[in-house]
Amino acid sequence: MTTGQLLTFSGVVVLGAMSPGPDFAVVVRRSALAGRTDAGTTVESGWWAAFRDGLLCNALNPKAAVFFVALLPQFLPADAGLVPMLALSAIAVAITVGWFLTVANLVAAARRAFSRPATRRLVDGLSGALLIGLGVRLVFTSAR
Repeated sequence: MTTGQLLTFSGVVVLGAMSPGPDFAVVVRRSALAGRTDAGTTVESGWWAAFRDGLLCNALNPKAAVFFVALLPQFLPADAGLVPMLALSAIAVAITVGWFLTVANLVAAARRAFSRPATRRLVDGLSGALLIGLGVRLVFTSAR
């Protein structure tokens, strides 16, 4: 494989990992409820429980299976053996893990920020003003 092919493959995997789906929801839920430590929540704690949830979510997600079954042959020669396929799979796993670690850390940081009363009041105020503005616009918009 050429460097260009590896970069293209990596770019496609990044876009696939970033597309919202059940795995994204699992990571966001865990991070929002428990942060990075899982301490003192109702969420089952530990890295093993988080890994198991993510693995089951992807293993049972037909979108993920179809995505990789359709993607891998595009970047492998017809006579490719097991090693190139495993190499591309390892690259895909590394990219996906990196993406979800980033998401988990961002959501955990946002969780800490939103737990402050001043931040909550600001977000509530901005959300309320936005909803009122949309309502006023709707009232004064004529039907065509």
